[in-house]
Amino acid sequence: CRTLGRNLDDAQVRFPRNLLEAHDAAFKQQRAMENKVMAKSRVSRFRIRRRQLAKYIFAADGLKIIPAWSERELQREGDLLHHCVGSYAARHAAGGTAIFFIRRTVEPWTPYYTLELEEKTLTVRQNRGLRNCGKTREVQAFEDLWLSWIQAGAKRDEQGRPVLPGRKEEAKSA
Repeated sequence: CRTLGRNLDDAQVRFPRNLLEAHDAAFKQQRAMENKVMAKSRVSRFRIRRRQLAKYIFAADGLKIIPAWSERELQREGDLLHHCVGSYAARHAAGGTAIFFIRRTVEPWTPYYTLELEEKTLTVRQNRGLRNCGKTREVQAFEDLWLSWIQAGAKRDEQGRPVLPGRKEEAKSA
């Protein structure tokens, strides 16, 4: 009751008719307040993660990869691709994992594949498409190119375009 700002001098607050119902209602209200605070916290942590992972934005060969922007986008990605990436939101926001969306450059808002990166080793934990399907050759080739670029330091030229290791031409700017 103190947490909810209830007046403990009020007899109805201190001695409700049905203690169990009053407790459950207060607990539900307190949980809703905590969830609101946690949601605001996740929003700001997602912003921080976006900035941290922006250095890995990359486009080449008709595909692009971008970090997950928000919890809502993670949920949408999981819903549309019919896999469980939405459950990774808290871990991603806290820095426990890094989730990226792979898109066709001609359809940047349409989910295609979802990649989980192990940041410490710069290796892919998983990369799944619709209904957890495996990677196509095109997606595997793109993943390999992107990984070689980030493992080489994710270097960019003066115009901000990725400088690809072992390639004279650069990838298109993301």
